Amino acid sequence: MLVPAAVGLFVGCGLTGGPPERTGPSTPPGRTASVTPAADLERLVNVAREDAGVEVLEHDDCAARVAAERAQALVGAQELTHGDLDDVLDECGVARAGENLARSERPPQEVVDAWLASPGHASNVRDQGFDRGAVACVQDGEAEKRPQMLCSHVFLESDDAD
Repeated sequence: MLVPAAVGLFVGCGLTGGPPERTGPSTPPGRTASVTPAADLERLVNVAREDAGVEVLEHDDCAARVAAERAQALVGAQELTHGDLDDVLDECGVARAGENLARSERPPQEVVDAWLASPGHASNVRDQGFDRGAVACVQDGEAEKRPQMLCSHVFLESDDAD
């Protein structure tokens, strides 16, 4: 089942099904906040979740791999559109998955603010069922002319999530 997606630079959706499997540490070794747009987005989404009274997302290595693949696949695309999330359910062994996409020249805080201003994206950010996730960003566009980051935030839910 797809969660309604916003059309344009920011897109969000979700899907259910598949068996659960927990992967990845809560904080990957060597990872610090504010070192990359992806790390900033992941941290800022968790701040928004805490502000909403929702448990923070545990960083997940499978979600990070999938997010990187999904972001890379959209480089150069005129419109950000979601692919089927069945592959995420199968690859990460989860009950449900969702995704927020962004292509922007704006700082990470403004991207998260835009997600929170969009009902579909905010729903993914604040969804209590999602317990793991990760963000991956890639360069989209010529850096000298119009540097943009294209980011995918993949949200995952285990069967044992509240």
